[in-house]
Amino acid sequence: ARQKREELAAAARRIDAVMVECNLVPEGTPLDHLQQLDDMLDQQRRIHDLRQSLSRKLERSRLRHRQAVRQLRACDRGLQAWLERWDVATEEDFLARVDRRPAFEQLERDAAVAERTWLDARARFAEPDLLDNWLEEQAELPLEQRLEDAEAATAELTQTLANRRQQFDRLGDRIALAEVDDDRESKQQQLARIEAAIAEHERRLRLLHRTHDLLETTRAEVARHHQPAALQEASHWLKQLTDGRYVRITTAVDEARLDVHDATGTVWNPERLSRGTREQVFLALRLALVRSLHEHGVVLPVVMDDALVNFDDTRARAAARTLVAFMADQAGDRQMLVLTCHAHVAALFEEAEATVRFLGPAPPRRTVPARLPKVPDSPPQPSSGPWPAEAFFFGSGRSREQ
Repeated sequence: ARQKREELAAAARRIDAVMVECNLVPEGTPLDHLQQLDDMLDQQRRIHDLRQSLSRKLERSRLRHRQAVRQLRACDRGLQAWLERWDVATEEDFLARVDRRPAFEQLERDAAVAERTWLDARARFAEPDLLDNWLEEQAELPLEQRLEDAEAATAELTQTLANRRQQFDRLGDRIALAEVDDDRESKQQQLARIEAAIAEHERRLRLLHRTHDLLETTRAEVARHHQPAALQEASHWLKQLTDGRYVRITTAVDEARLDVHDATGTVWNPERLSRGTREQVFLALRLALVRSLHEHGVVLPVVMDDALVNFDDTRARAAARTLVAFMADQAGDRQMLVLTCHAHVAALFEEAEATVRFLGPAPPRRTVPARLPKVPDSPPQPSSGPWPAEAFFFGSGRSREQ
């Protein structure tokens, strides 16, 4: 019995050791032990599946590695064949032989220099239009013909250059002989020829200066008396808008630029004028454009919205008189609507005898300077009852409205 108990105790100790090795709690129930064993079995299965997956990946990696090694060897053989074909030992020697980037960079630099040279030569050309026409004519020729012409021109220029060099050498020899020659008579003859050449050049220079003065005078005369009809019309209205201070608007012959002439003959660039004067110039140009459109059959009403807001009292009064005169000068029935929210502008148009209508109650009047007739205290009121649209916009007994 004692031996049996010892065997049972030894078996119990072995079971406890196995349970400890299997991470089982000896104090647990058999069901707990079974659950723990089941979890450990699932864990081992996952580890086994992961190991098999890693093994398959390792095999595929080994296969790709062998394929990469074969491809690398094939590339090495191809590279060696190229090196043997080009008779070089290393890749650096091969790249140094086949690399064309320095040549391309040099060609780009040469092209940039050629482009700058071409632009400089064209800028020094006396008549660029003739050069452009010649280039257009050459562009129509086939490339072979253009190449032959270029070669022929190059040969001709080369021969001319050689002749000029020979002449230069002969002149150098003559200068060298003259330096050692003490013949006074030859020097006097040479001096006389040089003085005659100087006199001829001075005569030609005076002729060129005179021609330049005549051309400038002609250009100024053309700019003064051969202006477009629209600018002549704008000059007429500018003179009225500025009370005769500025009398003419012209354009330059050789460039797109407007010039404004004052009564003293001074020519002004519009950018140098004050803002109010520039507005007067632009208003005169608009009136001239309206007149030109009317002459071409384009008849439309003219609408201005606070066009005089940048004018002082003097300019605004002159503008109101000019607009009334402009509409009175139109042939047939024309309409101009000047919209404003300023009472003093309405007073100026009433002073210029234009029809004034108020959309809403009449605003309070601003005091008019003493040197001008006083504006009535209230604007003209329409007749009682609703206003017809025609009477409102065209006025009563008038064919125009400002």
